Amino acid sequence: MSPCGASGFHATKVRTYVLIRVGLRERPAAWGGARYLNMRFIILAVCVVAVIAQRPPHGGDHHGGGDRPAWFQAIDQYLSVNDDVVDRYHEYRFEYHNDARGQHLMLAIDDLANEKSCHVVEIDNQWESLLNNTATIPMVSEEIYQLIHLSNTPETSLSVAQLSNAYGDHDATRECFGHKVFLLTYTPSAALMAMAV
Repeated sequence: MSPCGASGFHATKVRTYVLIRVGLRERPAAWGGARYLNMRFIILAVCVVAVIAQRPPHGGDHHGGGDRPAWFQAIDQYLSVNDDVVDRYHEYRFEYHNDARGQHLMLAIDDLANEKSCHVVEIDNQWESLLNNTATIPMVSEEIYQLIHLSNTPETSLSVAQLSNAYGDHDATRECFGHKVFLLTYTPSAALMAMAV
């Protein structure tokens, strides 16, 4: 009597096992050869991408992009439309642009009016700390909003090209595209300036 017969094993139920070199493991032939290898490749590729994406940046810009590839930076920028928004007041969104390469800006953008507007405020070092304090940001936004709506506030009209040439802030240029652009001179009130560090 054969050992198979003694164990009650039928020849029709015996599966063929194939030894493969990837992982030096046995696997049933019914697993579909190439399909099994493709799944292992996909899992390995996902793991490699996850490891690369988790690498800590070395140097880089204020967004921590450091040594990330340009395509990753482009996707990151596209997906983070509201990353610079620090406040919303009435119909305006207020954005703080602290580009390390140039003048820091505060934008007051109205996307809801019939004529969309983008008001650009140059930030002075004496009061920039107000924009790093969550308690004072709404006060700054309110003062800028009040200035925009005063009829005698002097503002200088700019084209989007002039904005781009003057400040070199591509993000600010993108945000103001399709809007009327104005340069607004703003100095915080004495009460706010007393809060500046």
